[in-house]
Amino acid sequence: MLAWILVKEVQYKKFTTRRSMINKIENETNNSRGVSSKHQPFRPRFLILDDDQIVATVMHRHLGTCFPNAIIEISTEALALPNYDIYFIDNDFGGKQLAFTLLNQIREISPFALVVAMSNTLDLRVMKELVNGGCNAVYDKRFPEQSNAAREVIQNYISIVEEKSSRSNQNTLIEVIRSIKTLLWQWNKRLEKSI
Repeated sequence: MLAWILVKEVQYKKFTTRRSMINKIENETNNSRGVSSKHQPFRPRFLILDDDQIVATVMHRHLGTCFPNAIIEISTEALALPNYDIYFIDNDFGGKQLAFTLLNQIREISPFALVVAMSNTLDLRVMKELVNGGCNAVYDKRFPEQSNAAREVIQNYISIVEEKSSRSNQNTLIEVIRSIKTLLWQWNKRLEKSI
């Protein structure tokens, strides 16, 4: 991403202000994602990473019902793909616990994406490792009521992004990061209460 920005900076030398260059890059990025330069409603892009196609399909349908404006895709491979806003990652891929590896991959390619880890094989150590590693929500599939808390975190995240994208403010990214930190703090407090 940094290399791309540097290349764009050289290409856009003709712009007299840094702000106009940033606006141009943002417009091109939005256009490449199918968003016009006029304000459009935020359509979150979800990626479900789960090697169990049946579970992934059920999750896809559930998310589609909860977030009808979302773009939802499934991958049965344990590989993080770029350009998604929200990732659902399973911990168990063919008997291997890969949630932490996937989380690290996602943080490298999409540092501000929301990440939700889910599994039947989450123990306290893995949960703490994921949360401390930057996972935004963790829930055990054996306890469906935990999915409600994860959905609330997702809804809060979407609301924040929608609010921030509707305003033209230089500090939007910083505000989103602060809001995400607040959401993480809230989630960690819930996790501590349930332990």
